[in-house]
Amino acid sequence: MDRINIKLFEKIDKNNPHRLIRAIERAQEGLKTIKEKPDFEVLQIGLDWPREELYKRIDKRVDDRFDQGMLQEVQTLLDKGIDPEWLMKLGLEYRYITQYLLSIMDMDDPALEEKMYEGMKQELKFKSHQYARRQLTWLRRFSETIWEDDYNKIEQLVKDYLK
Repeated sequence: MDRINIKLFEKIDKNNPHRLIRAIERAQEGLKTIKEKPDFEVLQIGLDWPREELYKRIDKRVDDRFDQGMLQEVQTLLDKGIDPEWLMKLGLEYRYITQYLLSIMDMDDPALEEKMYEGMKQELKFKSHQYARRQLTWLRRFSETIWEDDYNKIEQLVKDYLK
């Protein structure tokens, strides 16, 4: 293995079988195993809201989804025989709502059911906050991203970029 291949090999996640297999396949084809920076320009803009504002927006979105019938949607899917395991893989909302609906299936205590419902909504909001934090952490690693919270400034950045 020459020096270049050793450097490329060292960057592969050797604990991830899928990535390791793909790297071996690419090496056998004579292709590089790491991504190269694209040779075109991009404008990356990230919305930089204060955490409190971000959390309020997430909470409102969760509440709006419930107001729009998300709970009934998941219940209908379960009633039609959709596999709960499959539903839970669709995302946070489906996971927590499906778990809640399965847990109250044979429950005869409306007060406990309501308490569990409110707990499920709060847990969903908390997990959505965590997910947003992880997304921000991932996105902030790109130094070329321009972080902005003013829509007028963002609009001007886009106009300037497109000229």
